[in-house]
Amino acid sequence: MANVLIVSLGESPIVVTSMVKALQEGKGISLNKVIVLYPKEHPFIEEGAALVDIHCLCSDVEEVGLDFEDVNTWESCLVFLQTLYGYLEAFKSETVYLSLSGGRKSMSALMYLPAPFYENIKGVYHILDKYEGTDKSNFHSLEELLDEYELDDPELEEIMNPSLGSLNLIEIPFEHFADADELRKAMGQKKEQLEGEPLGIAEISLKKKNRMSSDAAEFWTSVFQKKAIPGRYEIRLSANAKRQFERPNINRLNFSRYFDKLKNSGWANKKAGKGEQGGKHTTFKGKDKTEFHVAKMITAQRVVWYLNQDEVVFAELGVEEGGQYHRVDGNVILNENYFKKKSAADYHPEYGVGDLMPSGEAILIAAVGESPMVVTQAYALLEHSDNMKITKVAVIFPKQNGVIETGIQILENVFETRDVKVVRYGIDRKDVDSKDACEIFLRRMIQGVNELKGEYPESDIRMLLSGGRKGMTALSFLAAQRSHITRIYHTLITDPELEKMIKNECSIEALNQLNSVRKRAEKMFLESYPKESFELVNIPMIPLQMKAEAKTMRKEGKI
Repeated sequence: MANVLIVSLGESPIVVTSMVKALQEGKGISLNKVIVLYPKEHPFIEEGAALVDIHCLCSDVEEVGLDFEDVNTWESCLVFLQTLYGYLEAFKSETVYLSLSGGRKSMSALMYLPAPFYENIKGVYHILDKYEGTDKSNFHSLEELLDEYELDDPELEEIMNPSLGSLNLIEIPFEHFADADELRKAMGQKKEQLEGEPLGIAEISLKKKNRMSSDAAEFWTSVFQKKAIPGRYEIRLSANAKRQFERPNINRLNFSRYFDKLKNSGWANKKAGKGEQGGKHTTFKGKDKTEFHVAKMITAQRVVWYLNQDEVVFAELGVEEGGQYHRVDGNVILNENYFKKKSAADYHPEYGVGDLMPSGEAILIAAVGESPMVVTQAYALLEHSDNMKITKVAVIFPKQNGVIETGIQILENVFETRDVKVVRYGIDRKDVDSKDACEIFLRRMIQGVNELKGEYPESDIRMLLSGGRKGMTALSFLAAQRSHITRIYHTLITDPELEKMIKNECSIEALNQLNSVRKRAEKMFLESYPKESFELVNIPMIPLQMKAEAKTMRKEGKI
């Protein structure tokens, strides 16, 4: 079997060649092939790929250019994952290693996601420069290298391959799904291809109580079948529906979960009778041919909605009694005769989900490094779009790092202006820079999750992937898997110039120099920046058993 390394390339090609050297000379892994994924529309990035090809210690380097400038939109994230999946499939008979280093943090987060699906992935690694931030630093930027050297300059051979003693290779823990092959097959093949196949473990798991959400199934099916993820509908409400939604004794959490489902245009279209499975609700036609769909909820409560271009508009809230639908705020019967007199104009979409009373309380958990603003950014985006009041933010961080400690204090101060409590979970380390530190960090994060679940059982737990260093991102994902947290998020800034501005204005040093908490809060909660330049990506989690967990349960006779 050949040994294949898959790595992403960002602003420093030396990170890629250093990873190859550390694996080959430090770990004794003889690499037969290196696959480099990079955004080919990024300035000068192809020269960076050429530098890797020329100076890499592995003779077989395949450069794979992706058709975007950065992984900073939902669409580019999907392209990256689909490309990665294609190579994982091509080399599923070989031994594969993944590098979290090299590309932007978004690439690192995405690189880790498919690892549980492939048992031939034998290692996930991150690499650090021991001299980072000093005049001896190794990982020079591509711009610096191109300014000083020609691509084939002999001096670059040593620069592109720093000494092992100056590098810190970190093995990131991960686990395979107990039913990885079956799960991948079930989602990678179209429905007609599975007909006649025996029901596999994965398909059985999907029918169990903890089956994956429709979002997770849609997401991973889109990755494995290399198709576009269905668009996202915006959820809007009429003035009537908003007033009804905020009445006492309304199960707002139940409705909020239904809002989440209808954001998925594929799911909504099927429920409306536009998909291959046909309609799933009672439908009444209005006088302008608008189709009003009456959705059955888990309880007797019902909701009436219609499609308006790229929006789902909620018109009425009702309750079923004696086989009839009644409005929740009176004895009006919601039937065919009622809606014959109604049109979309009677239910103008005036409000968004963010305008509603919160449907419940949530706790946001985040690893924190030297960019605390990522945490407040996620908070602001969640509060705006998810109809959930975040009451606490739990932070996991290396508490021996003075810079990060300052960042935590800044977070505490600005969150106090929002009446949000910051819960600290520190580890006795300066950085997460070793396998041992990774294990300690992971245990502390899981311990924190368990404590929060025990103390606040009614609160919804959300996890942020993009708060800390690249290694912390992967550990956060693994902690979510082990803790069965299904709502995890990654934040993106879609405007490159704005991202540079924020990096300067919202560094810990810059924030610390501001002379008022109010000014810090304005920047950190996005009040000083255009919200449309930020994107909150929901990474759907599959809450299935991990391989080690399944082995333990079999031993105990539980499965």
